[in-house]
Amino acid sequence: MPPKQRTRKRARTAIPAAPPADVPPPVRQAMNALFADTDFSKDKEENVTWIKTNLRNKLELCAVTTSDVRSCWAESDTETTKGNLEALTVAAWNQQSRAERAFDLLDEAGKGMIVLEDLERVAAEFLGDSVTRDDLEEMIREVDSTGDGLLNRTSICRLAREINL
Repeated sequence: MPPKQRTRKRARTAIPAAPPADVPPPVRQAMNALFADTDFSKDKEENVTWIKTNLRNKLELCAVTTSDVRSCWAESDTETTKGNLEALTVAAWNQQSRAERAFDLLDEAGKGMIVLEDLERVAAEFLGDSVTRDDLEEMIREVDSTGDGLLNRTSICRLAREINL
């Protein structure tokens, strides 16, 4: 009889589980409907603006830019363009999911905003004394889009895009 194998218990972690590699069905349905509603025979720039706006508003992908959508365009091949846009949407959704997990980790109290104290708590836990309060205040100023000293989900999504989270 073979010896019993010992199993180690994994330590619990505060970081939520990774998102799936693909978007959930409701997002995929909205994405497919958006691309089905797109008239690819129209002017490229008109479509680029329309698609970017809808990806941001209907699918709530806050970090998608006009240049992202423009780079997906295959001038005379609608199917390639649709495939490129789908890949962009999936990548943007995955990046945003990671950003939202980071936001939730920082916003432990569930306030819907990240404040200096949240950053101090996480910095102390993961970085020790290597980050000062001044460093954290500067970080907030660089990322804060409203100037109120608070970081919202959209600010964190933009930051995630800038650092390629």
